[in-house]
Amino acid sequence: MFCTQGGICKCDETCTPNCDGKSCGDDTCGGSCGACESGSVCSYDATMTTPWSCQPFAGTDSGMSFFVTSRGTYEDGGRLGGLEGADSICASLASEAGVEGKTWHAYLSSGDTAARDRIGAGPWLDARGEPIVDCGEGSCVDALHTIGLQTERALTELGTQIDWSVAHDIFTGSNEDGTPSGQDCAEWSSNTSSDMATMGHMNEIYAWNVAHTTGCDRVSQNCTAGQGHLYCFAI
Repeated sequence: MFCTQGGICKCDETCTPNCDGKSCGDDTCGGSCGACESGSVCSYDATMTTPWSCQPFAGTDSGMSFFVTSRGTYEDGGRLGGLEGADSICASLASEAGVEGKTWHAYLSSGDTAARDRIGAGPWLDARGEPIVDCGEGSCVDALHTIGLQTERALTELGTQIDWSVAHDIFTGSNEDGTPSGQDCAEWSSNTSSDMATMGHMNEIYAWNVAHTTGCDRVSQNCTAGQGHLYCFAI
């Protein structure tokens, strides 16, 4: 494994830049496929010929109540400081994005605590002010765990999307219904390969909260397209 200048760690001996289908964003080797001007961000739109492109974005919507953390835990892996520590990560990033006055919880199950019981009743809005799931007339929590997280709504607190070729794994410790899977990095206190975590895929609607398990250490994370990212919800 090696780390690029951009701080991205790879398990291969060599790194080949890849900007296919991208006019901006990370080239997966620590370089850039192009930068966006002020007032726009590099994001993904599956309807476009060049999905990764600069799209208008004036700034994080003050109503944001859901986001994917733009920064991972890196060397800390699954050692988050328990649920409280993970919640603090969410609160800190939301504050940096200018969203104040809300209580944030990470979507994590730990011990007997279910992630689905930590995220409030919804509805939840992304950084662009758009709902992340159609709740209909029923429970938003049930809808999220039935319909799944729409790929285009998996935005960071900055209104961007993470390059899925670099990182798409999300710590959850949960089953499909949001209950504890028992794989939670020793209740989010471990960054060793002997402890495991259930991971979701931010780029797969029906696998958003459970896709596979992996070790809680940095090497295991980096070698499975993960950097220690979290889902954050305002309750």
